[in-house]
Amino acid sequence: MTHPSAVMLDTTISTERRTNVTADSGGISVTWAANLSGIPASVQPGTSQEAVQLGAERGRTTYDVYIEAGHDITSADRIISGSDTLNVL
Repeated sequence: MTHPSAVMLDTTISTERRTNVTADSGGISVTWAANLSGIPASVQPGTSQEAVQLGAERGRTTYDVYIEAGHDITSADRIISGSDTLNVL
C-alpha cells in the first residue's frame, strides 16, 4: 500500500527567508536567503481576482500549500514551487 503522503505530496518546494539589511546611510533593503529545500508538498490553486486599475490589468491568485508538520515556515518566508514564487501569509 502506498503511504497517503506519497500520493498527495506530489511536488517539492523550497523556501527563502526575508532579511532587512540596514545600509550605512540608514536606508533599509530587503534580501532573500535560502532557508529550506526539498520539502514534499502539494500546491493547489485557491482563489483568483482580476481588476483594471489606472488602465493596467492586475491579478492575484492565492494558493493552498500542504506540507507535513514540523517545518519552520513563517510569514517572513516565500515559497518557491517550480518557476512560481509565493508569498506566505
